[in-house]
Amino acid sequence: MRKNGGGSPDAVQYMISHFLQPNTPIVTFYMRGQKGDTWKSLGSLPAGSLAGKPLYVLTGGRSASAAEEFIGHVNGFKLGELVGENTAGAGYRNEFFPVAGGYVISVSVGRAVLASTGKDWEKVGIAPTIKASQDNALEVAQVNALRKLAAKAAGPDKTMLEGSAQVLEAQLTPVSTALPLPQYVGVYGVRHITNDDGALIFQREGGPKGKLVAVGPNEFAFAEDPMQRVKFKVAGNNATELELIRGDGSRVVAARNP
Repeated sequence: MRKNGGGSPDAVQYMISHFLQPNTPIVTFYMRGQKGDTWKSLGSLPAGSLAGKPLYVLTGGRSASAAEEFIGHVNGFKLGELVGENTAGAGYRNEFFPVAGGYVISVSVGRAVLASTGKDWEKVGIAPTIKASQDNALEVAQVNALRKLAAKAAGPDKTMLEGSAQVLEAQLTPVSTALPLPQYVGVYGVRHITNDDGALIFQREGGPKGKLVAVGPNEFAFAEDPMQRVKFKVAGNNATELELIRGDGSRVVAARNP
């Protein structure tokens, strides 16, 4: 946590100022019983304001101290989404004092209270607005952002954003396929489907390889090009036909080679 003082603004004050009106009270520091020292957002920003822009902050058990202060401002002022897990709950400023025997003791000497909530975050931390494991928090935030952008878009932009969100979400939560993946493996005209470490790979003869992600029972999207899809026709326990749907809407159909 930051020290109390009236010198140059620190990183947290600088960052959060980009999302608030100038001179907005943000936090008060209480140090060893002294009168509180209130910090405000900066009066001017040479780089301009980001107020109203979408904001996603990844959180977890290793988000502590000054990081939690920033997270607390985002949460308290409703500036954006917190994605991940509960923060550490390390809100007090501690100092070390020597004791006999060559030891030191850590003692809390300062408390920060957020202007937006009137509370600190010691021991309790700050809860996410979108729960996700720390390992997947970035991707969950990206899916949420893509879907919000898609809701406001139209035409090709909307389709592209929705497709990108669908593929990313399918990578987080795999979609069940109609057949086991090995049953799709084969040669379809000049296009090869192989199974590499539990993922289908598409390759035209002599061309680059592309990883496929299941987005439906018999439909796959290219991980690096969500607008390009592969649909399989199945009969019994085998795929019999492949349809390649390109991003421009053109289609190629190829039967599975004997």
